[in-house]
Amino acid sequence: MDRTLENLPLSIPSERLIGFTVPADNRFLVCDHNEVWELITGVSTSVDETDFVPYKVAEQPDFVGWGKEDAAPVLKIGDSNISYNFDPKAAAVQVRYEYGANHYLFDFPTLSGDWFCASLSRDGNLLVLAEPYQIRLYRTPL
Repeated sequence: MDRTLENLPLSIPSERLIGFTVPADNRFLVCDHNEVWELITGVSTSVDETDFVPYKVAEQPDFVGWGKEDAAPVLKIGDSNISYNFDPKAAAVQVRYEYGANHYLFDFPTLSGDWFCASLSRDGNLLVLAEPYQIRLYRTPL
């Protein structure tokens, strides 16, 4: 059975994100300069504000995004892999997602050019694309 990527709706009340933690066990954190939200994906997706401190979360080894030179997004899991080249001066990043013989291309607009990151979840079930002004989440065909 060939399943496609499912775009999961997200609504994060932020004007400017600084990054996210690599999803694990259907959970991850998304930060802006003042707040941290926990996203839980299951049958539906929930976004809940936390009491975490954004810059403490940004120090975690699984955090990817703004100012994180040693970021370690998950780019390959089993038959799934993602690739992209971020050019801060370009209007969009082309992200390639491959799952077995299936290939998907995303033109993800980058509005600020400050940072961009894409990552699979630790189990490969989710794909996250983010930059300061937007974040997209997809359930993969795994």
